[in-house]
Amino acid sequence: MITFSGAGSLKQLLAEIRNQKYRKILVVTGKTSFKQSGLKDKIISELQSSELVFFSDFSPNVKFEETGKGYHTIKSSGIEAILAIGGGSVIDMAKTLSLRPKTDEELRQIILGQIKINETLPLFCAPTTAGSGSEATHFAVIYMDGQKYSLAHEKLLPDGVAIDPELSSSMPPYLTACSGFDALSQAIESYWAKGATKESREYASKAISMILPYLEKAVLNPDQESKESMAMGAHYAGKAINISKTTAPHAFSYYLTTKYHIPHGHAVAIFTGLFFKINKEAVPSRLYELMNCKTAEECCDLWYEKMKRCGLEYSINKLGIPESVYGRIVEYVNLERLKNNPVNPDKKILLTILTQFFGSV
Repeated sequence: MITFSGAGSLKQLLAEIRNQKYRKILVVTGKTSFKQSGLKDKIISELQSSELVFFSDFSPNVKFEETGKGYHTIKSSGIEAILAIGGGSVIDMAKTLSLRPKTDEELRQIILGQIKINETLPLFCAPTTAGSGSEATHFAVIYMDGQKYSLAHEKLLPDGVAIDPELSSSMPPYLTACSGFDALSQAIESYWAKGATKESREYASKAISMILPYLEKAVLNPDQESKESMAMGAHYAGKAINISKTTAPHAFSYYLTTKYHIPHGHAVAIFTGLFFKINKEAVPSRLYELMNCKTAEECCDLWYEKMKRCGLEYSINKLGIPESVYGRIVEYVNLERLKNNPVNPDKKILLTILTQFFGSV
């Protein structure tokens, strides 16, 4: 993977794509945000030698049934490469489209792990949110039949990436907060994950050191320094989870996103602070140092205070989710990610912990 970083790095990525001399390129984007950004004219200008087909007909959380139009476009237009410019869902859609399955049933079998991934289309990514880190991973999230699935294959790792802080400069405060907490959660989870390695913890350490001091400034009073630090921090967080994978906070977040439409980063953040306490017997002390804390309790308090200052509500009840739903949250948990958590408490114990904690805030 070729990585360009810093202000103006999108132009470097587009030059790299132009040098490949693709005849037709599918450009996967968000809807409203992309139109408002003015990026379309820039991309058309930089890639004049290629025919560009733009695709944005899908929702924020990529659904299986939304991929059909994209595959049809690829087949009917003779697409030779894909460029994704957007947030995590845009990049996930682009990754999924790069698989080029012949039918919907073949894609379903790929998602279920019944068919192996062979060749993919060349893929280039420019994230516009400093959060998901999807541009640095070999995973793609897709929802099928109401369930969240994660495609995983080395061929889903992009061929080229631009980490350009200028692309996230227009994000509103709430989206900046959601994206930033998502990236910070990924770094923290990667550090304490059972699947952590020396390399993944090095990436996670870099991510925490870049995001933690700048998160509030990026949300409340952004400047060039905070935007650059958040963009690179999110990228390193993506590199970390690409190795270690995520843990319990991500596992618990999916119900809130799927059933209550709470943005992914916000949903993950709600649980991350609490899991400092739940995981405290197995968390490396170095993680506390990176968080500028001495104990799990201090980390938990710091986490929720930061959420409060950044305008993210962490009380499930205040978000309109009654205690009667807590049992469903626990039952919906992604077991694969829960197994990667350093502590694996019984679901009944988890339900008690959630009720005691969120019932009091």
